[in-house]
Amino acid sequence: MNRMASQLDERIQTVLRQQNEREAMLSSMEEGVLAINNEGTILSLNQACATLLGEEPAKLQGRGIYEVIRKADLLKFIESALASASPVEGELQIRGAQDRWVSAHGTVLHDAQRGKIGVLIVLHDITRLRHLEEVRRDFVANVRTNCGLRSRRSRASSKPSWTARLKTGKTPIASCRSCCGR
Repeated sequence: MNRMASQLDERIQTVLRQQNEREAMLSSMEEGVLAINNEGTILSLNQACATLLGEEPAKLQGRGIYEVIRKADLLKFIESALASASPVEGELQIRGAQDRWVSAHGTVLHDAQRGKIGVLIVLHDITRLRHLEEVRRDFVANVRTNCGLRSRRSRASSKPSWTARLKTGKTPIASCRSCCGR
């Protein structure tokens, strides 16, 4: 009897340790992780995912996705992941107090017998990357516009001298050696 009790205690400790390790891994991830069963119930999620959704993890876990997720793009993505047998990917905007862009990856969750039990959704916040890409695009557009103005100016037959430009305050907009050669 004592041996059975010690074996049971050992198994309980092993399960608790594994659960703590899993929770530590999920909580240390920057990506949002969301596990959903085939019926659309949230099995598990980490703090990063709850933050993206604007809720506390305890309010979301164990509830249906249609009850707690009010993001239409994310719901469509989850539905497509649940319907698909292969991994799905996409970029979506999560609107809220602060709009966020996320790269979403959804893959099937299998049980020990390889039966489908749900999906795992990973949400990577790419808002900063989107912003940097927008800044880069604006910069390139400005350089092209400025180079076009400069080259039109240089082709003009009556080009004012540098001293005249300095007096009037009309100096070249930008120096662009690669496009204009100046």
